[in-house]
Amino acid sequence: MNAENQIVLQQKLPIIPTYMFPLVGKNIVEERLIPSFCYGGNDIESAMVAYRNRHAPEQQSFARLYFTEPVREKGKVRVRYLWGRQPRRTWVIGVTENSPEAIRILIGNNVGNCYMGSGIRWEFYGADRECEDLQDMGRIDQWDLLKDIPPARLQELAQKGIVPTGKWDFDGFLWERTCSVCGADIALSYFFFNIDSAVCEKCGNRPFLAPSLHQCLDGLQSCNYVRDEVHRLTLHVLHWMSHVHATFGEVRRDAQDECGKRIRSLAENTLIWRATERDSVDSVRALVEQNTSIDFGMYQSMCTMLRRAMIGEVPFKDEHRMAAEFVASATKLIHVRQLSTRE
Repeated sequence: MNAENQIVLQQKLPIIPTYMFPLVGKNIVEERLIPSFCYGGNDIESAMVAYRNRHAPEQQSFARLYFTEPVREKGKVRVRYLWGRQPRRTWVIGVTENSPEAIRILIGNNVGNCYMGSGIRWEFYGADRECEDLQDMGRIDQWDLLKDIPPARLQELAQKGIVPTGKWDFDGFLWERTCSVCGADIALSYFFFNIDSAVCEKCGNRPFLAPSLHQCLDGLQSCNYVRDEVHRLTLHVLHWMSHVHATFGEVRRDAQDECGKRIRSLAENTLIWRATERDSVDSVRALVEQNTSIDFGMYQSMCTMLRRAMIGEVPFKDEHRMAAEFVASATKLIHVRQLSTRE
């Protein structure tokens, strides 16, 4: 038997007795996540199936070869990893029960905490030291390493001290972050979700988006807060927030940034905000009408719609994101026309 067998596409994930890492993530509000299933599928399981089919073991460029040799203790074997043929080199990874399940768990533990990517498979050759008679193989992931192990069997192995240990996120699906507001440990499967849509379930902040936005705004110091640059960056931040339905209260810099006042204070100086304020509406109307042929009533209604969503007055929906697209483009056009007029 060799490794280049015909690829059989899976329709669902193999049933395994335990998950070594959460498919979605941890300490996040799952209902707020925005999918980005770039490998296909319409839910996390079908997306994972599509990913595993794309990176099936038969398609891997490299392999880690394992074989066993006898030991004195009855019912156990020494497992070796072959990592070089010319000259021949092997490495003992451990001694375990002489069963396929126990050996696969040992293989998984051997590469635990490692990022193996999608280009390496495992191959098991039994007692064949020359690694020519392939007995089993699979992806280096929890589904192929824990396949065909009923929960009762896993429990039986655990009683013998044979348990999966370490991080088995070999594909590096999870991005980890410490929430800057409450200090919660956050993890998100970025292969399947927009990381900026992640909301901490403990404090409601966005652990990936918020630091990125504030790092972007920190660049204002280097340009001495030039008015046009402040406006440009603020508009960029608001546009970015709207794409993932984020409110000001969800993008706090830290625990002291109450209700996201840093970004909100910048937003309140933009045309988007001023178009909805009674004291400044006439001046904004004049800017819009002098520099564009955009209907001010429509511009103002879109600004109002976006503002209400960003302060959390109404739930953020796709129509608010569409309004943000229009407002951002229109506001940018007004600034460009103003600059050309000055010149």
